[in-house]
Amino acid sequence: MTRSALMLVQSTFARVACEQRTPQDLQALLASVDLACALPADAAWDRKAAAHAEFHRLLAEAAGASGYALPAASVGGSLQELITLAGPAAEDLIIASRRRMLGHLAAHDADGAAREMEDHLARLFRQVLIARVPQMRAGHG
Repeated sequence: MTRSALMLVQSTFARVACEQRTPQDLQALLASVDLACALPADAAWDRKAAAHAEFHRLLAEAAGASGYALPAASVGGSLQELITLAGPAAEDLIIASRRRMLGHLAAHDADGAAREMEDHLARLFRQVLIARVPQMRAGHG
């Protein structure tokens, strides 16, 4: 999935989730963030990336996109790959964004949620570049 398509889909999920999420959806999203944060610092990054990507699957569910299982899974897989590529240095920005997103969702602030998702993904893409440049210079990527 292209960067712009990923941003469009995820910001739409965030906007719609704000409008129709249930208290149970919000609780599941919060539990997802808590679970990802509870993983030990020395846990394998791919395991932590999967836990962080789970938030996006739950957000799609809260937006009512669970009927679109294949596209939602594709987006989730793209996000997990993106998070994995960004590396452990991205964890603080991921967690901070999740907390802001939870605030927007709790307040039903659809514009704020969509903006946060777009900003978060832009920061994550930048982090991937930062993480990948040294590898590319060394001839590994």
